[in-house]
Amino acid sequence: CVVGVSNRANTFNIISGQTELIEQATGSGVVVTTQGHVVTNYHVIEGANDVQVLSQGRYLKTEIVGYDELTDLAVLRVMEDVHLPAVKMGDIAQVRVGDWAIVIGNPLGKQFADTVTVGVVSALNRELEGSSIVKMLQTDAAINAGNSGGPLVNMAGQVIGINSMKLASDSQGTSVEGMGFSIPSNEVVR
Repeated sequence: CVVGVSNRANTFNIISGQTELIEQATGSGVVVTTQGHVVTNYHVIEGANDVQVLSQGRYLKTEIVGYDELTDLAVLRVMEDVHLPAVKMGDIAQVRVGDWAIVIGNPLGKQFADTVTVGVVSALNRELEGSSIVKMLQTDAAINAGNSGGPLVNMAGQVIGINSMKLASDSQGTSVEGMGFSIPSNEVVR
């Protein structure tokens, strides 16, 4: 089950003089246990006072179970009694360059929720300077803002990675396309 993740932070409203929760970021997430545990990226929930999961058009009360800034992973738990089917995790040792790869998520937030893009696994074990300590999977399937935390799926419907970032340009400002990166499933399971 792929879900939306909404990061809300306390903001002081000058007009009303009240503190209110304002949506700061949205991303995607993956239900990984039948007990409602959801994996997303740390950068999706970073600085949040309140995190909610959006599933089937409804916001669900959620708590942050834990996170790791270095791997850019976070685990949430849905606090409500709802049935959310868990995904199956794939074996990263079986992933090969050229395998089909499917990205599912919420690019640009709720308006484009449940979007699917398709590509291939472009490379394995990519080390990206200044990012996660994890060696990443590279894909040419479109990953956009809001896809962070969503799954990279193989043709068997198994999650082989958690989408984390894309490159839009190099250090000289040259535009690039089709360079998305996902945290491998073995890191997520660990």
